[in-house]
Amino acid sequence: MALRADPDDGATWLRLGESYGKAGRHVAALKALERAKTLLSDDWIPSYFIADVQRQLGQFGLAIQTLESIRAPDAKIGVAVSLSQIYLDMGSEELSTGFISRAELSFVGAIQLALSSLEDNRGFGTLIWKTIADALFDLSTRSSFIHPGIIHETAERVLSLTFPDKSERISALFTLNSETLSGLETLTGTQLAEVAVAAYDHRLSLEANKSASVGSFWFDLGIALHTWGFRLGASERKGEAQKAAIRCLTEAVRKNSNDDRMWTALAIAHASDSATTAQHAFVKALEIDPKARRLSYMSFHF
Repeated sequence: MALRADPDDGATWLRLGESYGKAGRHVAALKALERAKTLLSDDWIPSYFIADVQRQLGQFGLAIQTLESIRAPDAKIGVAVSLSQIYLDMGSEELSTGFISRAELSFVGAIQLALSSLEDNRGFGTLIWKTIADALFDLSTRSSFIHPGIIHETAERVLSLTFPDKSERISALFTLNSETLSGLETLTGTQLAEVAVAAYDHRLSLEANKSASVGSFWFDLGIALHTWGFRLGASERKGEAQKAAIRCLTEAVRKNSNDDRMWTALAIAHASDSATTAQHAFVKALEIDPKARRLSYMSFHF
């Protein structure tokens, strides 16, 4: 209605495009944002939103080109953070479709862009570390790597910034530090998962109890610990990692008790040590989301 009154209002076209994008109407969003870009030729925001819609559509190459065309100095940090997320999404798609070499380079690109943003993060710190940790976690699903050198170098750089020995949550579990990592010729996926755990833990340390979404931070760390511990095989460290995962997931539930995913993850983490607790957690998840039939199946088998 506003545009009918003033069809050349670039700001309104921008808001319309943003709204279409958030509503999942991507074609309409692109049309509105292109119109806004024409009317607001000196503003970088339309291009930024266009890149986000292209990312949602899986057009990662186009999204990267669009962001790299932005030259505004005040957009530098936002562009770098968005680019790192696009490389992360692209790596996940490449990994799932079997383009392993490309996926490794995309994940490394995501980490390197994120790391380059840390010096001037302007409030993006936890988002940057989320990208770093997710990229490492996805990379760690591989047992060996096509590009071991660059992955090793990237992992060293990340570990040097996380200081896992300072965290009481994970310090007793760690065997890796900057010195031991530099002495390794190659990394295994399990060792890289350990670096991912350190990154998730560091992200949590940045916020502690400051953020309303801190429950998701505990959740990510708990999932990473559980996955890493499962890959350690029969060892004392495996048991300690699983206990640490349960502590983190319990804290996640305390911070956000209305999220069925967190209750489900807690149930799975308890599966090997307490069937009663696991079943209780599954039931809580079902109470939150009665449509989750997969949980009914899991709960029945406990």
